[in-house]
Amino acid sequence: MYPIQKATKEIKLRKGGASFLYLRVAKKYGINCHTLAQRHQGQTQPRRLTQLSLHPQHKTELIQYIKLLTKRRTPPSRTMIRNFALSLAGREVSESWVTRFMNRNSANLILRWQTAMDRNCHKADSEAKYSLALLHLQYGQKGLHDWCTWEIKEGL
Repeated sequence: MYPIQKATKEIKLRKGGASFLYLRVAKKYGINCHTLAQRHQGQTQPRRLTQLSLHPQHKTELIQYIKLLTKRRTPPSRTMIRNFALSLAGREVSESWVTRFMNRNSANLILRWQTAMDRNCHKADSEAKYSLALLHLQYGQKGLHDWCTWEIKEGL
């Protein structure tokens, strides 16, 4: 834990109404008293929070929204995730950020449309495939050929 975090924690743990001087607490931990006062009053944030593309609170909101969409059976695409992050962060996020976000939160998210076509959908057996295969099998068993079949026209 950094000294500034220890100092703010000590200030917060003081009993209600107990007076203190920022200067004394700052000297105890070897930090600037103005920085301590600003951090305690919520005027500044740690540098690592300002450098993040998405604040941790926004990240949890984004994860909850993606879970909600997936529950409604409308999982978001990569572009949709990028646009949601843009609206939350207020600035553009890169494609690589979306990839890293999905990899970091893969345990929390079930994203179905990460690629152009879901592999399960691609491998699915279609009913039409089976009916045509069955028809060709019956033609072969009865000795019928394609030239033996004709088309029945309606309306005649």
